[in-house]
Amino acid sequence: MVFYTYQYFENKVHSNTVLKYIIIISVLVLFFFLIVKYLQNRISSKYRDLIIILILIIILMLGINYSEYNQSKTNSAQTSEMLSFIQKMSTDKSISVENILVNSTYLYDGIVIRLDRTYYQVNFDSGFKFYSLKNVELLVSDIEIKEE
Repeated sequence: MVFYTYQYFENKVHSNTVLKYIIIISVLVLFFFLIVKYLQNRISSKYRDLIIILILIIILMLGINYSEYNQSKTNSAQTSEMLSFIQKMSTDKSISVENILVNSTYLYDGIVIRLDRTYYQVNFDSGFKFYSLKNVELLVSDIEIKEE
């Protein structure tokens, strides 16, 4: 069973997408370069064909980025909910956030958390506002901790 630390969720919120932006900027620079070359040589059709291909690539990239954006919004909301839950659990139980581990990246009824060295199953109400804890027994050898 994999458990995630508070630090893992904080790092996930601040993830870096530099490579994606470099590719987008490169394609746009190439697009504008080809437009200039086409306007200089209107007789040559090779630039026009390259511009059409590049427009199709840009449309494809926009579709992929829109899909990633929607997924990113969902992941960000789930991560924020989990961070809030860990902080609330920390204040309720007077435990440092570093001593709280959870076995999921999003909230659901029945997740397992570790407070200090004790494992609990968390049962939520229908609105995820209130919770109750039930002590559970886990084999320590089956546990992996992600802190990235």
